[in-house]
Amino acid sequence: MKKISIVISALAVIVCGCSKEQDTRLLISNQDTNVVSFKAFFEGEDPETKLGINTSSGVLNWANGDAIAVQMTDDTFIPFTYSSTTKEFSATLGAKEVKDGGVAYYPASIAINGTPGSVNLPTSYTIGADAMVCPPMIATVNLGAKSLSLKHLGGILSIKVSHVPTDANKLILTIPGKTVTGTFAVTDDTDDYISAGTGSGSVTLNFTKGVFGTTATEFFFPVPVTTFSSGFTVDFKNAANETLYTHSTAKTTIEAARASIKRMAPLTVPVKLYINSPKPWGAATEYAYLSDDVLSWPGTSYNPDSRTITHEGNTYTKVIDDISAAGSSSNIIIHVNYNDSSTEPWYDPYGKLYRIEIPTVDISNDVYLTLSTNTDGTHKILLRNWSSSGYMDYFHAWYYGESNILGDFPGTAIASMSSIKYEKEDFRYFTATKDKKIGVKAVYYAEKDWNQTNDGWIESLNENYLVTFKNNGTDPHVFGFPDVVATLD
Repeated sequence: MKKISIVISALAVIVCGCSKEQDTRLLISNQDTNVVSFKAFFEGEDPETKLGINTSSGVLNWANGDAIAVQMTDDTFIPFTYSSTTKEFSATLGAKEVKDGGVAYYPASIAINGTPGSVNLPTSYTIGADAMVCPPMIATVNLGAKSLSLKHLGGILSIKVSHVPTDANKLILTIPGKTVTGTFAVTDDTDDYISAGTGSGSVTLNFTKGVFGTTATEFFFPVPVTTFSSGFTVDFKNAANETLYTHSTAKTTIEAARASIKRMAPLTVPVKLYINSPKPWGAATEYAYLSDDVLSWPGTSYNPDSRTITHEGNTYTKVIDDISAAGSSSNIIIHVNYNDSSTEPWYDPYGKLYRIEIPTVDISNDVYLTLSTNTDGTHKILLRNWSSSGYMDYFHAWYYGESNILGDFPGTAIASMSSIKYEKEDFRYFTATKDKKIGVKAVYYAEKDWNQTNDGWIESLNENYLVTFKNNGTDPHVFGFPDVVATLD
């Protein structure tokens, strides 16, 4: 890797006092305002040599508030701050003077007043959507020169991830056996640089949740010159400081050289399914799976445990660790199994199982789902025809003492009703108003004669119900189970 030399050059547009001559010295002084300023531009076009300053364009553009700390004759530092309006770095020095032969540091925050031979690397950086970071740099101040040349003090460790977890707002690098933040002496033999200390350390990149979307992102950590001998760990965490993803490498030789980027192997961060299930319906077990059978029926059983995280103030359980195998979108199917040991197996071979399907969910990023009880004013009544040949052909239902729900007797043909599919079987269903007593009849049609079962009653429609029957002349068996709805958050 070739060395980087980033040049700040005086463009001499401010004239001192009333002089008409162009000032060719590094600093330009306005004697009326006591403001000292200079203009800057960067040379070099190779994106690899920009050390993550901006790897997409290879160009560093100054932004308002960027600052370079310049040493004064009393060994304090004054920050020269950039203005996009004037295209200048400027500072008001008062009685202070810039030290000829002193040092300048970028970013200005790493300079230490009274200790010009050391810098302080922060424990955290705030980055934007371009993942830009400011690596530490140094320059020697020569007031007679036309330019100020900045050199890198350390290197960059680069980590590219396939997607950033939806709720992540920080990425933390932890390095055992090496100190990568705090105060470092600037070594000057043939080059100025800083070297990592012993011990263990970490550095954090803070960012706005969701700023990186679903695209792959390369993150850059400024580090002192060193060789990592015990690997490192990276953690994505959310605002509650809960770990959303962690990865460790045990690679023993990772060299971070001055003025270079050490790019690690890309990380594939899995896309996860999280579910918030307060279970207001009682002791039910939920299952989740994807409609294209990434997981086999009935899916992954889950209950709140140590795999919980906080999202929008609620607690979610991590249900499926990686749903990315399903592609960019899929149906997510939830089952609620409310078991009742008193239920005879032939009544309900699946337990009181109800399917909730969320169609065509974008699973290119983490999915957060909330389960709750239905509040839309209706519940479903599901029908199970025991025989594959279909003993019962019609279904009749009515509000007790009121109107028919499925038309006059014999009701509605079962084959024409809407269905919910479980693995290999269709359950026909209809909806009815809550908190009413409902009568149901399953009707068998044979040789143009109607044979009617005895009445089955739902005393109060306060949840979903399953009506199952085995053959002609057998009473319908009616029992309820939780009416659960799912909402994408």
